[in-house]
Amino acid sequence: MYKIETHLHTRPVSFCAYLPPEEMVELHHRSSYDTIFVSDHFAINHFSRLGEIGWQEKTRMLYNSYLRAKKRGEELGMTVLFSPELTLKNNHYLLYNVDLDFLNSREDFFFLTIEEFHRYATEWGVSIIQAHPLRDGKCTPCPEFVIGYEVINSNPRHENFNDNVIALANERGLLITAGSDAHRIEDVDGAAVLSPFEIKSADDYLVLLRSGEAKLLLHGEIIG
Repeated sequence: MYKIETHLHTRPVSFCAYLPPEEMVELHHRSSYDTIFVSDHFAINHFSRLGEIGWQEKTRMLYNSYLRAKKRGEELGMTVLFSPELTLKNNHYLLYNVDLDFLNSREDFFFLTIEEFHRYATEWGVSIIQAHPLRDGKCTPCPEFVIGYEVINSNPRHENFNDNVIALANERGLLITAGSDAHRIEDVDGAAVLSPFEIKSADDYLVLLRSGEAKLLLHGEIIG
């Protein structure tokens, strides 16, 4: 089985993260991951902390963190993919099949409703999975506008109500996934997805989720 981390953060764009991209990759390599997704924050509060620079300079910083991780991953024989975590109001969304052209295609992303964003993302072939849909009682599930829920999130500094999210996903027939939401050394390997085949692209990952063959891990235990 191939081990996948679907949700991690690095400095400098994710100001809440503690580690640079290269170190985060190395930690996951030591924990036997084959594929990881870099999900740095695509959010107004994170972008505002990057200083008085233009939109394209900020998106380049976001994308460069992924490229730095990808380079180190290639050196270690790992696959590193990009899935920025968009924040709209209090909700968070992991985006798949996103590139720099999409990030630069407009500068008002953070002011869109999820309905507006979903319509626009669909035109670009971008898929959306909602991260931790019930976190801390502040996030609101949006099943109409996503293909799946992150039903397992192991970040220890939040209440994620994983069991309730699993039930909600099952009720709506949504895809389910798991992620560590790693920001610090101690967060690494909290959750994972196992695949019977290699994940080399975002499309591979979505095929896995739709196949029903994915196994979700929480602290090393298979869930569900």
